[in-house]
Amino acid sequence: LYFLVFLWWAGEIGGATAVGIVSACSVGAYLALSLYAGTVADRYDRRTILLISDIACAITVVGLICVVLIEPAPPLWVLCVFTVALKAAFVFQRPARTAAIPRLVPTARLLEANSLNTTFQTAMPLAGNALGAVVLGAVFKLSAALAYIVTFSINAVTFVLSAIFMAKLPPIVPERERPPKHAWHEAKEGIKFIWNHPVLRTSAILFFGFEFFVAPFMPAYVIAAQTTFKSGFDLFGLNIAGPALLSLLETGFFLGFVLGSFVVYKRPVYRVGYAFAVFMALGSLTIVPMGWITSIPLFWFLNFLCGLCFPFGIIPLETFMQTVTPDEFRGRMGSAIGTLSASAAPMGMLLSGFLIEWIGLTGTFAFIGIGLVITAMAGLIPPSFRRARLTNEQAKGQTPGEQITPGVLVQEAVSATAK
Repeated sequence: LYFLVFLWWAGEIGGATAVGIVSACSVGAYLALSLYAGTVADRYDRRTILLISDIACAITVVGLICVVLIEPAPPLWVLCVFTVALKAAFVFQRPARTAAIPRLVPTARLLEANSLNTTFQTAMPLAGNALGAVVLGAVFKLSAALAYIVTFSINAVTFVLSAIFMAKLPPIVPERERPPKHAWHEAKEGIKFIWNHPVLRTSAILFFGFEFFVAPFMPAYVIAAQTTFKSGFDLFGLNIAGPALLSLLETGFFLGFVLGSFVVYKRPVYRVGYAFAVFMALGSLTIVPMGWITSIPLFWFLNFLCGLCFPFGIIPLETFMQTVTPDEFRGRMGSAIGTLSASAAPMGMLLSGFLIEWIGLTGTFAFIGIGLVITAMAGLIPPSFRRARLTNEQAKGQTPGEQITPGVLVQEAVSATAK
């Protein structure tokens, strides 16, 4: 909800180009710090990292509230500064969280844990967007500045609550066989580990493609709400338009993602490579016709179908990546793959404004969807990725048949990294 409203704010100040610039600033900050964040996650207590990150994010958002109080329509560079500051504080969370989960649950329950974690993580944005669709719609009619303050205040509170829960976790100190080296050397070790692991290497390349094609989606989403769906949607006698409409449309994706994640929890998927290629392609197909859609309920339903498909591809692959990575490399694995994939996002985000002006929303959504489908299906080309499966331990006794043996791959990757 926060980022949607923030992008809307940028769009009101500088149009589609401003939305692309702010989005690019967010990704640029991530790229600058992500590799270092991974080395930090593999050096220090991950609980402490998550706690400090939450506190820093809360302070940054409070500063943004002060900006709104002083000047509701600040120069674009102010929004860029706060975008970079918030991302710089938040970037340390993902590698620390990715590395922490396998230490908090038994290996045999990791797929279930990831499924439940994704279910609840997605349920919160679902609740926030559902609330925003109703509450923000009414607040925006009173005052746009007040709506920004309410949204940012809720975001600050969530960071504070998250910090309280992080403080209740036990210490999660990395398990290392070798003493830490220079941060840049350790970052290179993480990249080398990934590149010497066939499935992780393919995953990094696929994520790079996904980030490039999905990057223009949110700017196109915002412009669609400001143009095609400008008149809004009447729900129970209330006209939902503007940022409130964005929230309503987003509930479709998040509701689908919550349901899909819960199904993965109840009926786990073990053929990791096939699941990623097929379900990510199916979900991406729903994006192709979005530019032609003028019906808000149908647009919402396409978002729902997209969200329903993605967990079947994402959760099993993330679980596989965690299980084949030793604890001393988990933070760097997550940050290195994240950095490589995110390096494609600024290009896609800066391209978004030109795409929308050049081929319109119809062509932009088609470009995004077709590009994502091609990227997903490319995962079926490498035999190692195509045959990748979770082990017997994660399968709880299910016979996996032909599979990659993660233990062997880890030994090969660690051996190559140490050379």
